Amino acid sequence: MSSRAPWISLSETQRIMPDEQHYDSTVENFEASGASEFDAVWSLENVPVASVDPLQLIDDPTDETARTKVRSIQQAIRQDTFLPPVYVLHVRRAFPYFLIEGRHRYSAAHEEQIPLLLAWVAHVECVCPPHEDEGDIS
Repeated sequence: MSSRAPWISLSETQRIMPDEQHYDSTVENFEASGASEFDAVWSLENVPVASVDPLQLIDDPTDETARTKVRSIQQAIRQDTFLPPVYVLHVRRAFPYFLIEGRHRYSAAHEEQIPLLLAWVAHVECVCPPHEDEGDIS
């Protein structure tokens, strides 16, 4: 029997940990998966940074705005500052997590070689019921 907390909706993640700046784009990106912001498919987990699709890393050295954001987040990581969770889809692909919000945080964690990233994980394309071994933090 799992001790996992019930999955929640994307709109409920906003009540728990608001992300006013990115919520609308997160909803738009999520709805492309065929689900809605009211579907209870989200759980708060620690996901392995190495399991997020690396094609989503910010790797354009000429994008100074993005590099500045990544450097700022790296500094926050080094200072042990709490960072809000990224949003990922749990998918059946070569890399099991597909980022829908949080590229700067993901890129900073990758560059800092942080093993785990706090994430709201949407279970829409995976074969889940809840797993015991996915790093659930609830």
